[in-house]
Amino acid sequence: MIQFGPVHVRIMDRKWQEVVEPCPVTLNGYPLCIIEAGYRSDGLSRRWWMPSKWGRFVERYRAAALLHDRLLDAAEHPKWVIDWLFMGALRASGVSALEAGLFWLAVRTRRPGKAFGA
Repeated sequence: MIQFGPVHVRIMDRKWQEVVEPCPVTLNGYPLCIIEAGYRSDGLSRRWWMPSKWGRFVERYRAAALLHDRLLDAAEHPKWVIDWLFMGALRASGVSALEAGLFWLAVRTRRPGKAFGA
């Protein structure tokens, strides 16, 4: 199970959020990564076919979106592994299986852009 330390962010504008304090992330009790203070993310990217209530900076998606972006930027794992960790992070954050599955589908079918080191 994925667990997050406290996630404190500052919303910078409509596109970006910035982590204010380091956030440790563990997987089954083992360190996975630390989302450093100052790390910037564009939050949750939603596909056109997803409901508008699933917005960019919705609190329950925040930690999973930060983890996904951070792991993609680090490029230490294959994208398919990062996408599955994103799914696990969503479920650990209390997101329903249906919503998590749709978000997983959205990231699996997304073409990486410059924001993700491609």
